[in-house]
Amino acid sequence: MTHLFALAAAVALDWSGSFPSEVLATWLDGPASYLVAPAGPGADGVASAVIAALRGSGRAELVMDAKALGPIADADDATVVKKAAALPIARIAVVRVFEDRAVVTVYEKTSGAVSTAFSVKAGTPLATRTGSGVPAGVSTAAAAAVAKVLPTPAANASEEYEKRYIDFDEIVGINGYGAVVGRWTEPYQGKYRKPLGGSDFYQAIGRTDLVDSYRRRMANKVLLIAAGVGAMAGSIALAAEKERGSCAMTDFTGGCMVYNTDHPNIASSIVLGVAGAGAIVWGALLSAHPIDAPEARRLADEYNKDLRRKLNLSAAVAPAPGGGQVAVAGRF
Repeated sequence: MTHLFALAAAVALDWSGSFPSEVLATWLDGPASYLVAPAGPGADGVASAVIAALRGSGRAELVMDAKALGPIADADDATVVKKAAALPIARIAVVRVFEDRAVVTVYEKTSGAVSTAFSVKAGTPLATRTGSGVPAGVSTAAAAAVAKVLPTPAANASEEYEKRYIDFDEIVGINGYGAVVGRWTEPYQGKYRKPLGGSDFYQAIGRTDLVDSYRRRMANKVLLIAAGVGAMAGSIALAAEKERGSCAMTDFTGGCMVYNTDHPNIASSIVLGVAGAGAIVWGALLSAHPIDAPEARRLADEYNKDLRRKLNLSAAVAPAPGGGQVAVAGRF
């Protein structure tokens, strides 16, 4: 019965002037496609007003209602976002009403992070957004009410960042006398330290041009080594022919008694062997990576900053990558 009274009271409220299009535009970061989902009692009227305002804001490429999601009146925000995953939109605006106040929370579909959030009292227009931050426009009372029905976005975003950030391990080779004989930089992703060997690093940061470059260089590396091995095999075959040579004298049975020691291919054998060895060494030393370690670290830093921005995490809130130095001792 209490629920019915609350619903009746919410329906009776007037939201027609609560979301001026030009004011709503100040709460939206760049053009995007939206789905507006009324959740809980009395949210349908607010959702209709938000849809109309979005379409007039100049910031919405597409605005959908929530009919495709099915029943969502009792769903929490995380469930609503999950239901909208297959739809051709980028953001989901979840609308809730608490007494005479409407709260609109806009989520990014891909990450589930909050893009923006604002609240407005029935009969009063939405205030123009000033400054930045999420959720700057939600009152303390309204935010507390929303927190009871949805998971904390910051916690979810922080967890997502911990799984996707990129960092490096610095591997140092030390010989039996304690001298450093080599250093290697190995990238990994997330708190579970997924190795990013080969082209996986470039794939993870979204640089398909570097993926293609790595694969071309790796193909050249393999080709050089294969050609060197082939040349070495040819050199050995020529050397063997040199040692056997042609027969200079036969016995009465027709068997060879004396072999010629001169062979015109001896020079070719030596040249081919040297060329083959050079190709193998060249191929082994040629790096398949199109960039060096400092540049890889710079690109990873840009990727991490962009990831924090997409998840609405400040550098102070986001967990810091924990790469370190690993010493490998042995006889080198």
